[in-house]
Amino acid sequence: MITDRKYDAELREALAIDDFTARRKALRAIATKRLAVIPQARIEEAYNKSFLVGTLTDQINPRSTHSGLRDALCEDVLIALGYGGINAGHVLHAISYPSNARTNSSNKTGYDFGCPDWLPHGDNAIGKLFTAENKTIMAIDNMGSDTEALAIVRQAIAQAVFDGIVYTNSDAANAFIGMGVKKDIVDASHALLELNSDTENADLKEHLMSLKANGNYADEEVDDLANKLVQELYTKQKEASKGAEPDDKPEAEVVFEAPANTKVLDLMLSEAGLPNIKKLLEEITSRTQEIAALKSAPAIPAYVGDNARGEIPSGKVVLRKASEVFGLKNDVSEAFNFDVPVWEWSGVHPDVPQIDENYIFRGSSLLRILYALLANKRSYLWGDSGTGKTSLVEQVAARLNTPFLRMNFDSDVSRMDLVGRDTLSKDGDTTISKFVDGILPQMLSGPNFCCFDEVDFCRPDVAYVMQRLLEGDGLVITEDGGRVVKPHPMCRIFATGNTQGQGDDRGMYAGARVQSAAMLDRFGCWVHVEYLDSAERLDLMKKRVPNIEANDLDKVAQYVSEHIEAFKDAKVMQPITPRGYVDLCEATVMFKTVYPPANSHLAFMEAINMVVLDRATSQDRAVLQGIVQRIC
Repeated sequence: MITDRKYDAELREALAIDDFTARRKALRAIATKRLAVIPQARIEEAYNKSFLVGTLTDQINPRSTHSGLRDALCEDVLIALGYGGINAGHVLHAISYPSNARTNSSNKTGYDFGCPDWLPHGDNAIGKLFTAENKTIMAIDNMGSDTEALAIVRQAIAQAVFDGIVYTNSDAANAFIGMGVKKDIVDASHALLELNSDTENADLKEHLMSLKANGNYADEEVDDLANKLVQELYTKQKEASKGAEPDDKPEAEVVFEAPANTKVLDLMLSEAGLPNIKKLLEEITSRTQEIAALKSAPAIPAYVGDNARGEIPSGKVVLRKASEVFGLKNDVSEAFNFDVPVWEWSGVHPDVPQIDENYIFRGSSLLRILYALLANKRSYLWGDSGTGKTSLVEQVAARLNTPFLRMNFDSDVSRMDLVGRDTLSKDGDTTISKFVDGILPQMLSGPNFCCFDEVDFCRPDVAYVMQRLLEGDGLVITEDGGRVVKPHPMCRIFATGNTQGQGDDRGMYAGARVQSAAMLDRFGCWVHVEYLDSAERLDLMKKRVPNIEANDLDKVAQYVSEHIEAFKDAKVMQPITPRGYVDLCEATVMFKTVYPPANSHLAFMEAINMVVLDRATSQDRAVLQGIVQRIC
């Protein structure tokens, strides 16, 4: 039986939302309630165990808070939490032991964060159950016995077949089991489906009943037999409906009648702990009105997981005022009184990033990014670690509803990674050579914001492959017969780096390389992204942690200001980013509930040690402790 379905009404409403951002916000609200039972320490423990969490290029670094955990989960997990298919314990286990998490080559970690490996992908079995043809399964809500569940499962399968949607038995069974329906209920529903199919195949009928009664069968054999029965029922119903007038009779008037001889069937059902077939069919008949109501309900759209690329919908561009799109007010809005292109998609686009409502845009930086968009200029953003270079491009893309694709550069990135390579594959008994595109042709193919992250870490000789591309003339793939890949007219290229591509003159970014002046000259828009100023930092911390006390907020703000200055002056090598000082605020609030009021000052000390000092080198720690002592 499916249990703990108290959030199902909210889940249906959330899944009916077409807008990706609004739908994900609604799903997060449901997931927040499910995750609230996790102690903070359990989240941190799971992160510490997981090799998916960290600062390496193949890791992610979500905040170790309830909201940080929630925001890192894909849509499949949020939905599964909503209907009770998984719980908070499943999520923590998949994080702590990624070998038990669902793999996903589209993610940089190779896994779907917090997603158990047995949870089906959203665009397969689970997604189908949430479409209009299969929403009858939701009628299991609030039912009190396996008998009632069996009746509705049988009706759901029959309705799907009648509508011409014939799934394999294994798809349906895996989906039902994934949603919490016991396997014996699924198996019994196959027998019940057979009872109402009016099959003349007596041998098949007898064999299936024998397997069910004895219980000694192979899953594959039952799957094969039950699927044949489903196909037979589908054929009979379609033939019966040919040439018939539309049937306006309410489904509530349909009556399922038991066969004349029910002794064998009743015996089988009795051994399974179920009522006789007459009682079962009476219950099915009594539920038809509910099924009819569900069938007439608004369709729940299929979805695409936010961490996996799905089918690309069609789209069009509309023009809107920049001040409106980016929520700019006061005098700033007058400077942005011009039109910018905003995409409208026919469905969910898997590459459009989520809007961060708390993101703070700075006028000069935003103006330059929009100039690069409108003038089709290549843009280079540079600045210290944690200033938000990549986030700036990503959030501009999010507001414009534009796909955002990111490529992380390092010394191991080769020409083949960028352009593509020949691969060998089998075509029957023949081995053939096939060229497979690299990341650059894929990025150029759509109206994407292409972000070359940490481009100053790329080998200069490899970077030369992008020379023609940065001129706007497309990419020449000599390995594929000189094929020219022309960029989409709305494709824009952005690069980010800790340096201006001329080496690290402060010795703070090991591995940063001097890039070719010819390549750098092809960037026509340069943006120096600096840390938020003190007022902007204070605004961000208030928005993210509204329950922090004023004196604690002042302490954090003062510490962050001095830490940033020490980092800029190269007195410490450890930066503090917006993520870091928001974590510091959250930790201070939490520890204030632990320490007694007389020792509340220790809450800040505990937070600063956990978030900052315990990860610092001995040299950095000495400088940072001096800052702490001055402000406490």
